[in-house]
Amino acid sequence: MASLSNRKRKQVLLSIFVLVIVSPLFPFYDVVAFLPPTNPLNNINQQHQSSIFPTHDSDHHHCEKQRNKQQRHYGAMTTTTTTTMLHVSPEIIGGTSLLVAVGGFAGWLYIDGADGRDRRRRREEEEARYEANQAERARQAYIEPKEYWTESEIAPYDGSRDEGDGPILLAADGLVFNVYKGRNFYLPGCEYNIFVGRDATRLLARNKVEEESEEDSKRPLNIAERAFLAGWIYTFKGKYDIVGKLEGFDPETTAM
Repeated sequence: MASLSNRKRKQVLLSIFVLVIVSPLFPFYDVVAFLPPTNPLNNINQQHQSSIFPTHDSDHHHCEKQRNKQQRHYGAMTTTTTTTMLHVSPEIIGGTSLLVAVGGFAGWLYIDGADGRDRRRRREEEEARYEANQAERARQAYIEPKEYWTESEIAPYDGSRDEGDGPILLAADGLVFNVYKGRNFYLPGCEYNIFVGRDATRLLARNKVEEESEEDSKRPLNIAERAFLAGWIYTFKGKYDIVGKLEGFDPETTAM
């Protein structure tokens, strides 16, 4: 709720900011009409001239004196009046309102998109940390591949050494896998720990997490168990690194 309130506050502030910035660019007084200055003396002179028809010089002289007297009388009180009329075009009002609305909406989009950008940045940072962690795990769990491994060579890599950060090996269907990526399944105390550090072919085929009895160990794998083993091998090949083959393995024991 607090984050939503802060977001609305940011939107309002940004809209006001856009309005303040944009307003000087689109003033409301683009269309203004100025009326010419008016002088009452001019009107009087025009009226006087229209009503007097001089017939001789004395009348003309009398008119000039009268006009000079009127000019002195009105000279002190004559002012130039400029009338400014404000004409606001509907197009200006509509255009400015539209611009402010668009600016506010753009500000809202920017603020609203900021959350998305922040989430994307955090996601990218998290992905970078995850990749760095995976690279470090791969470095610590790396083991040099070789053509053949014996069961005694596999035995130490059961997840109990190197505090669980080192390689974890198991053999299945004649292949040796480094299953360190799934260490949460194979470390000591985990459900699949019985498979690692050994040839786990028969246990995987029979889907057993406990040792076979002596009698069961002598029984060949049936077709269903061999198919089940093939499913495990398909998964392992897609997920784990193959680091070699198991020496002395007979492929006929698992062939379909």
